[in-house]
Amino acid sequence: MGFFRRKVAPASKKPDKEHEDTRSKEDVKKDDTDDAPLAMFVILLHVLLKVYGRQRHPCVESFETLKERGDITEYRYIPGDVTLIYISHEWVGTDHPDPDGTQMYHLTYMLERLKEGKISRTDMDAFHSLLYKHNVTTTADDWKRILNSEKTYIWYDGFCVPSSRREDGFRSIPSYIRRCDFMIILAPGCTHFDRIDPRTKRKMNLCYRTYRLRARCVFELFCAFLTTRGGEKARPALLVRSGTGTPNWISTLECLKLAVGTSIFECCETNHIRMKTCRQYIVEKCLRRIIYKRVETLFHQQEVEAIAEARVTVCCEQWWLRNLPGNEVRKCKSALNFRQNCLRWRQDERWFDRARIPILAYAAMFNEITVMKDLLEEVQQISNEHQRSRCLQSRVRKEGLPSLGVTGHITALIIATGFANVKIVSLLLEHGADPYVMFKDKA
Repeated sequence: MGFFRRKVAPASKKPDKEHEDTRSKEDVKKDDTDDAPLAMFVILLHVLLKVYGRQRHPCVESFETLKERGDITEYRYIPGDVTLIYISHEWVGTDHPDPDGTQMYHLTYMLERLKEGKISRTDMDAFHSLLYKHNVTTTADDWKRILNSEKTYIWYDGFCVPSSRREDGFRSIPSYIRRCDFMIILAPGCTHFDRIDPRTKRKMNLCYRTYRLRARCVFELFCAFLTTRGGEKARPALLVRSGTGTPNWISTLECLKLAVGTSIFECCETNHIRMKTCRQYIVEKCLRRIIYKRVETLFHQQEVEAIAEARVTVCCEQWWLRNLPGNEVRKCKSALNFRQNCLRWRQDERWFDRARIPILAYAAMFNEITVMKDLLEEVQQISNEHQRSRCLQSRVRKEGLPSLGVTGHITALIIATGFANVKIVSLLLEHGADPYVMFKDKA
């Protein structure tokens, strides 16, 4: 259970305004370079349960009320050996996160049950376990140790961010998640107080499905995935659908099935009447920054698996940022630049790298037609027919790359059908890539 131990890593110095993070440069850890314009405030689990626990409809108070009462604590004043939990949820009201306290009821009730050991075990999502052979199980005794009332802190945007600084709080999400040990996705069934369902003309029902449609929620999932850097165990998220049910761990790879750019932005949904600043530009800038930091951290490790993960991250950047503004221009327009600048390809690597991932698979993810053309022209010049066919099919190793959802034995053509445009798929087929090679092996 090592991923539950928090590493204290405050943000950069900005002492001008109230609520901004004011730590000195000497206190800044090397592994936390995220820019958080707003200081982080958290609430002790004991205080949360005391204020909101055992109430069917608790009244969720504002940041200003809790701060004046002394119920929330600034991040820099909490001790190092604690558990910090980030609560991700879909707002139930337009101007209030939880008007009737339904979500807070399910959250506090679930935390109480876990803390008291009333849930025997919490397992990983079954589909993820079967596909990637990765499982996380937390027993009742584990939860008792994790949810120590005096050593567990909760971050919840409803009362941990000043109402006048919501935009700064949104920009600080990557840094907040980076500091937390894991995320709880709070998605119980409830009804939105203001939003109308266009199909039924009634108030919209909320659940985990609608959670996955909201841009802020998907942004938080991506931050949880991308801020887990090399050397750390990937942190799963705990999905809570009901305070009375059994939660389950879900992989951070869930975000790879989604895209923030294709999600619903509240600012655009309301035609920027309430929110003047479009959050699409903020999201694009934040995600690009943390992708770059993740890549640099992984390349710096000089380990085979870390370098392969860094290369896939570089190639998938445009795919993850699709439909966001400013994501159309690519810097690498040739195979040479792709090898040297993007993949940092080594001299002893020709068509497959040390992790046995083919360069055509990386190029298919990168989705640049000129790069793929150059590489396929090089493949056609290989004199040995068997080697040329092997390079053209470009099958990923048997183990795949589970940390990024790349399954074993997948070919460059199949990757292109999922990540690249139709021109690249056509190009691979024209050069002789076999679409049935995986089925032939099974036969």
